Amino acid sequence: MVIVESHDIIRYLDDHFPGPKLMPASHDEAARIRPWMELGDALQMSIKSLTYDRLFRDKFPPTEEKCAFYAAHQRNPDLVAFYRRFLDGFDPEDLKHYDEAVADFLARTNDQLGKTAWLAGDAITLADFSAVVNVHRATKLGHDLAAYPATLAWYETIEARPSFHQAITSYVP
Repeated sequence: MVIVESHDIIRYLDDHFPGPKLMPASHDEAARIRPWMELGDALQMSIKSLTYDRLFRDKFPPTEEKCAFYAAHQRNPDLVAFYRRFLDGFDPEDLKHYDEAVADFLARTNDQLGKTAWLAGDAITLADFSAVVNVHRATKLGHDLAAYPATLAWYETIEARPSFHQAITSYVP
C-alpha cells in the first residue's frame, strides 16, 4: 500500500521510529495538536491551487495533450478535474479566496505563537511539522512573514534545524 497523505506519513514515522514522540499519548495534549493538523488539511486546496497557478504554470505549462494523458491514466476524477481547472485557468475570485485562506492561516499561527513557543504548547509536536510546510509554501507564494513576526521567529527556528533542508527545501521545485 502506498501512503500519500502527509499527516498519515508523519504519524506513521512518529509511531514507528525511535526518538521523542511528537504526538503525545495523553488525550488532552493530543487535543491541542489535532486542530492545527485539521487546519492544515483544510488549507490544502488553497495551497495547491496557488502553487499550480503561481509556481507551476510557467515551469510546467498545462496543455490539452498533458490533460488528456493525465485523464487517461488517473483514476481519481477529482484530480483530473483539478488539472482541467489548471489548464483552463483558475477563477480569479477563487485565487483571491485561496490567498485569504493562507493569510488567515498565517494570522492564526502568529496569534498562537505569540502565546506559546510552539503551536501546541511548550514542546515541538507534529502540529509544528505539519504547519511549517504550509508556512514555507506561503513564502514561496508571495506571503511576507514580516507581517507575522511570531510566525517568522518560529519558522526561522525550524528552518535552522539540520533536517529542514533535507525534508523540505531539497524537494521544492
